[in-house]
Amino acid sequence: MERTDKASKNGFVQEGVDTVRITVAMDGCAVAGELNDTLPAHALARLLPLDLTFIGTGIALCAPLPVELPWDDAPIHCGWRDGDINYSVQGRWLAVLCGDEENSGRYGGQCTIGHIEGSLERLGRLTGAHAARIVRASGSAMADEGAQREATA
Repeated sequence: MERTDKASKNGFVQEGVDTVRITVAMDGCAVAGELNDTLPAHALARLLPLDLTFIGTGIALCAPLPVELPWDDAPIHCGWRDGDINYSVQGRWLAVLCGDEENSGRYGGQCTIGHIEGSLERLGRLTGAHAARIVRASGSAMADEGAQREATA
């Protein structure tokens, strides 16, 4: 399937649609990212804050999700761009992809649901198991809505 990312490499995001800013924190490293306007990205945003255990390989940080994300309308493809946040529809895995973009075409069942902003160097050096927390970044409409829900719960 052909990729149609906008210039910001945000992964299948169309101009003028809702995206969700996030922060991924693990092992003293916090990186900003953005979830795009796909069904699985919005489903993941509703789960935030989310604590996961990622396994680092030097190419990717992968974590099994506690639930399957809906992906009916989402473009499924092979491969990734370094910095993509992908959902593997075949394994219910969330992946932050830090390298090997040039060889990634052999990995199918990928749904790009966002992108990490900034340097991937520290994330790419993480290997083994790492506890992580994904939260909505302050200032997004969904973050404000989530904070209101949490405050009234």
